[in-house]
Amino acid sequence: MPIINRAAIIDQIRPYYTDGLIKVITGLRRTGKSTLLGLIAADMQLHLNRPKNSFLQLNFEDFGLRNLKNAQALHEYIEAFVSRTPNRATVMLDEIQTVEDWEDCINSLRARNLCDIFITGSNSKLLSGELATHLAGRTLQFEVFPFSFAEFRDSRLLIDSAEPLSKTWQDFLTWGGMPGLSLYPNLEAGRLYLRDAFESIVLRDVAQRCGIRQSAVLEELFAYLLEQAGHRISAASIEKYLKSQKISLSRDALLDYIKAGIDAFVFHRLESTDAKGKRIFVFQPKMYACDHGFREA
Repeated sequence: MPIINRAAIIDQIRPYYTDGLIKVITGLRRTGKSTLLGLIAADMQLHLNRPKNSFLQLNFEDFGLRNLKNAQALHEYIEAFVSRTPNRATVMLDEIQTVEDWEDCINSLRARNLCDIFITGSNSKLLSGELATHLAGRTLQFEVFPFSFAEFRDSRLLIDSAEPLSKTWQDFLTWGGMPGLSLYPNLEAGRLYLRDAFESIVLRDVAQRCGIRQSAVLEELFAYLLEQAGHRISAASIEKYLKSQKISLSRDALLDYIKAGIDAFVFHRLESTDAKGKRIFVFQPKMYACDHGFREA
């Protein structure tokens, strides 16, 4: 699969390559965080004259790395890599949240200044709990979004260099910017990809991680939020909708489900700016989908 250079976010991260802080890259699943790590490595090799063999990139979705999914084993593995690397080492750990007690490993590497560290995860709570306590003020977080229109345009030109700009724009408005979708020659065929991506995010990043058993209810709720994207919503209106679908869900569970979708970057919440007094406690935000193509799918 051709790789699109995501220059905008690379430019944001580049000034911090060697500042000693842990670079935390978060965002919706399948938005290209793993690919971005590779682009960062190539950029560091170019601008910092770092040799290729000084980079260690581990993706913990790889079943072959199951023996490294605890803090001690991972720490020992990284120590061994650093010890045989004559130059300054750079360690990139993808989907780090799947490693048991990973915070202890990262904190030790940082405290001993063994290497430059980049980590990725698909949940906004990556910096909660122990890591927030140990590493307060020692991390920088960057969120990766689906393709912008410029990046989408670049990907479509790889397929058809003569495609009119107006068609590319209309396709982007309809199908969104999920990186895996944009490389289908026929975007209509990519509808199944979008549906699979959305369902896997709902089931894996939200339902499974948050221990939500009513995954069908969660999917129905998210479908409603996609439909209402950009409109102000209220818990009461959502409850009314779910009841019309013969779905019973408590107000607390409803708010927890919405929060889980926000934590997984499926949705972004925009608060009201005119709330005053007790109205601050009224749940009436606007919800926006991370990628509008999910609504089409």
